Amino acid sequence: MKSRGTMGKVQNAPQLMLVLVFLLVGGIIGYIVSQSFLHGQDRVEVLEETIRIHTRTIKRTDTEPVQRAHALLNRAEAYRELNRLEDAQKDYQAVLQIANLPTDLRAEAQIGLAGVLNRMDESERAISVLQKVLATPQLGKSTRAHALYWMGVVLASQNKHEEAKKYVQQALAIAEAEPKVKQFAHNFLAGTFLDRRQFQQAKEHLEAVLNAPDADPIAYPSARYLMASLNIETGNLPEGLRELNSLIRANDTPLQVKDRARLQRARVRTETGDHEKALEDYTAVIESPYAPEEVQANARVGRSFLLSQLGRPREVLEDVDIALKMKGLSPGNRATAYVNRSVANIELGNYQEAVEDCNRVLQMPNAPIYLKAVALNNRGEAYMYMGNYEQALKDYSASVEYPGAPEYIVATALISRGDLFKKMGRLSEAKSDWTRAANMPNTPVDTLELARQRLRENP
Repeated sequence: MKSRGTMGKVQNAPQLMLVLVFLLVGGIIGYIVSQSFLHGQDRVEVLEETIRIHTRTIKRTDTEPVQRAHALLNRAEAYRELNRLEDAQKDYQAVLQIANLPTDLRAEAQIGLAGVLNRMDESERAISVLQKVLATPQLGKSTRAHALYWMGVVLASQNKHEEAKKYVQQALAIAEAEPKVKQFAHNFLAGTFLDRRQFQQAKEHLEAVLNAPDADPIAYPSARYLMASLNIETGNLPEGLRELNSLIRANDTPLQVKDRARLQRARVRTETGDHEKALEDYTAVIESPYAPEEVQANARVGRSFLLSQLGRPREVLEDVDIALKMKGLSPGNRATAYVNRSVANIELGNYQEAVEDCNRVLQMPNAPIYLKAVALNNRGEAYMYMGNYEQALKDYSASVEYPGAPEYIVATALISRGDLFKKMGRLSEAKSDWTRAANMPNTPVDTLELARQRLRENP
């Protein structure tokens, strides 16, 4: 019995959400287009019009240096939402070439540049830029809070989550910080608590944003997205889906929040069996010109799970191969991709390739516990098909006994080991494993029924 990748399992969503969450709350922090959004008008049109307006200001020969800097910063932010990162980078650099700018205005350009560098998978350069900002004499407290927040975002992208959290907490503690910076800090910390399944703490941070009298037009929909994820994680699926649908339909939802909401909805639709619509959502994210590369990579990993469920292993291999070459996959999503590919390779008879992918997961220091347990089970499956029953038995047993493995994975491994025991002529041991699996309460119904079926077939 194969333990398929668990990307689509809602109960296992926090590891993906961590990536989505940290990338989401590290997004754009407000700009003119958000303040003057034309409701009912397509957001892409508004962003493009914003770029045209600021371009006219930049090109005017009588534009004052400070005004030119503000126009460049606002145009850069519009470019960022449209995923035109090189154009945004050029505008931030152009600001830094303007002489005699106020210290904080120059620092804002550096912070924006750091955000773009991080999106371009140059996190070390981003950290270097932010360190220079934080070392700037006479830096305003609000700007310092902004830089501290972004330092947390960049460190989180390097999976240094505890260190990242400390920086964001420092930003939140600065009383003079702008409301929008505090709201993004609340979102960031909510994501941290969501990952740890500390839902009450996450909710408190999100409510601080959702109830703010001066809610930022970027932070507010980001908090709505995170609250939808929280509702899904805590079993309030209808409310979570309602909020995701609302974000996806609204014209004024920031483009990258919309793509992340669509990705979350795809995962929920996968879990609830609405496979056709889930496939549409995954594909829409993958084909979106505005989705950051790491979001598209996550969508390919999610779609690979769904394609595996639909019995399309060759397409699984294609999605995983592409995703693994893209930027931004967290250790959890990279491990999930290897697990999903191991399943496809087992189904295609490529057993050695499956073993190699499982080995990759087991060698990853940051792979989640449940995925290591799944990798052991799948490697056992591959060895079983290769006729290496001794090694298969070791792997199944290791999966059963893996510290911290969820019950449903233990139950799957027990069924797999029971099947192997039967092949080896050890029926009493097989029945013992199936019985254990059939009596594990925190296990999906289909897994329980499979164990019971084994017992009925082998009285």
